[in-house]
Amino acid sequence: MGITFEKKQIVSSTELIRSFGKYLKSEVGDHDIFIFKRNTPEAVLVAYKRYEKMKNQLEELKDLLEHVAIHEIVEQREKSPAKKISLDHLKKKYDL
Repeated sequence: MGITFEKKQIVSSTELIRSFGKYLKSEVGDHDIFIFKRNTPEAVLVAYKRYEKMKNQLEELKDLLEHVAIHEIVEQREKSPAKKISLDHLKKKYDL
């Protein structure tokens, strides 16, 4: 899966060093800046608000995946032919 870049989104690491203030003030708010080194993507300069939104979305996705995994485990256990023991039975058995 490849990423498509617009020409205005691409900057060399050398150009970024020379004109960092320009990119930080004007360019980042509109779109991400892809920083290339030797014609290879090395980093991405992202506006803080966009970064914060992406980080929150990632955390929400991680939580959702965890809930899905737990739900699948519960469903598997409910369908399992394993012997079910009541809490009262365990209390009597182990004199609790």
